[in-house]
Amino acid sequence: MAFEVLQYRIQHWLKAVDEQSLHSPSLFQLYQILAKKNSVSFDEIEKIRKQLRENKQTIELTDLGAGSKMKLSNKRKISSIAKSSLNTAFWSETIFNLIEHFKPSTIVELGTSLGINTLYLASANPNAKTISFEGCPEIARIAQTNFNKFPNLDIHIIHGNIDQTLPLFLQKQTDCSFFYIDANHTYEATKRYFELIISSSTADSILIFDDIHWSSGMHKAWQEIVQHPKAQLSIDLFKIGLIFTNPELPKSQQVWELRRQSDSPKQDK
Repeated sequence: MAFEVLQYRIQHWLKAVDEQSLHSPSLFQLYQILAKKNSVSFDEIEKIRKQLRENKQTIELTDLGAGSKMKLSNKRKISSIAKSSLNTAFWSETIFNLIEHFKPSTIVELGTSLGINTLYLASANPNAKTISFEGCPEIARIAQTNFNKFPNLDIHIIHGNIDQTLPLFLQKQTDCSFFYIDANHTYEATKRYFELIISSSTADSILIFDDIHWSSGMHKAWQEIVQHPKAQLSIDLFKIGLIFTNPELPKSQQVWELRRQSDSPKQDK
């Protein structure tokens, strides 16, 4: 798997462009939104991340997806989970920038983990409702404890198997336009989530997929997703992939190397 990821990284590097190569005004603006160095302080969220990385408590895990990057063991230390499964602040802030700009009224996240990324998503638009799906009860419990520290944010966790809970949710919620998918990192599950979401997507939906080149299965899923007729604009940032359904955007498949001022060149987790 490591060799495959290296291959994908080289391919991405050869194809990727930065903002100086973007001639479309809409694409140039979108790059600037993603790369913006936000003036908002994330200190309180990062304080929780630090506490999680130092927490040696052992918990029992269930319903781990392939993308969890954790050993398939029932018991793990919270510190180990925090170090292996949480997005870096760079990528959480990138998604924060998108939400802050587009201001979706409902934010949907597949894969809560310990809740750090969820807090970034919800903080980007405190007026929005954030719905996060998590299969592991113990992980959800810890995440909820972290959410309770931010009473101004409207965050709800839906427990259970996403294959069962997501279809039921989408049947009732028809106005969701922002989705962050970081759950079961297999080809089959990723395509399944995508088909469920895209079939109920609006004309201006944004779908973000995490770890799109994490494995050959994820790479294959992403290559097929960008070919979907509703995928008006796709952006491959290597770590994450973005799908925009807005027909007013240029129909294209972009490969970008994202840089944020004052950040070091290496940003992958």
